[in-house]
Amino acid sequence: MDAEQIVNRRLGTPDNLAAVAKVEFQRRTFTGRHPILTFVAAPVVVVAGAMLAVVLLAIFSDWLIDVVANGSLTANDSTNAPPSALESGVVQLFNVVVRFVPFALSAWLFFRLGHQTGHRTWGIIACGLVAVAAVLFSSVINPPTAESRASWCLGLGWKIGLDQIVQAGVPLALMVRMFWQTSNCTNEIAT
Repeated sequence: MDAEQIVNRRLGTPDNLAAVAKVEFQRRTFTGRHPILTFVAAPVVVVAGAMLAVVLLAIFSDWLIDVVANGSLTANDSTNAPPSALESGVVQLFNVVVRFVPFALSAWLFFRLGHQTGHRTWGIIACGLVAVAAVLFSSVINPPTAESRASWCLGLGWKIGLDQIVQAGVPLALMVRMFWQTSNCTNEIAT
């Protein structure tokens, strides 16, 4: 019994050892050493980068579809003819992709990062920030009128509607899942 007490005095109790091991595990990476930078500042940069990447991919895809379709997408550019069904469909597809993919990818990144580094609480915060960005983002396709051509407008604003709530669906779902997993881990440790 004396040997166990000596070991506990020198090393600490098992609870203390577990707490120290957890802190050291979390500090092994840049993310673990700088959680505020990673999980609070980085979501803004990651969402903006993902948005830029998706928009550039949409522009490249539009060009590629136009090349494959022998210029049928750009044929209406010089005239005021209404957009073709192909052109309308491509724009609607790009609109859906731009509204959902950047937020889903960004939230998934922070969800995984929170799990891998053991910083689930910070992951919840990051997914919440991505959800806020999704709520603030709007993408609208304005149909053509007699005076102007159709336009596709992307922007940030405080006009919350069903579209914005649906856009935030994946980040919110990942945030809730991480919260649920965190509370289950806490409950398992307590029992």
